[in-house]
Amino acid sequence: MVIVPPGALADGLIRACGDAGQRWVRSVPERVDRLCSEWGLQLLEQQPPYGDWNLILLAQRGREPRVLKIFGPEPRATDEIDALRAWAGRGAVLALETSRDERAVLLERLGPTVR
Repeated sequence: MVIVPPGALADGLIRACGDAGQRWVRSVPERVDRLCSEWGLQLLEQQPPYGDWNLILLAQRGREPRVLKIFGPEPRATDEIDALRAWAGRGAVLALETSRDERAVLLERLGPTVR
């Protein structure tokens, strides 16, 4: 499955970040493939939700539901990785894997029966 950022996310990042936004949009398919391979993920076939600065993909690792979050090109976006590492699931979602180089984090997927 080839993942491309939804049009509104891609357009917004390109408008806001120019060339950096274009590079980010072009990098997403290969980045998703690398992260899925490295972290043992299988993506669920759904339209990816997104925010203003990142792409969120629902996934599974084995039988466990997970969320792959890929941060956009805004420089401070990866501060969230540091915060999630520091909190270690206490009062926040648990970051299971992180990559500052890929600007990504693998999160536990929360639902009504979690914690």
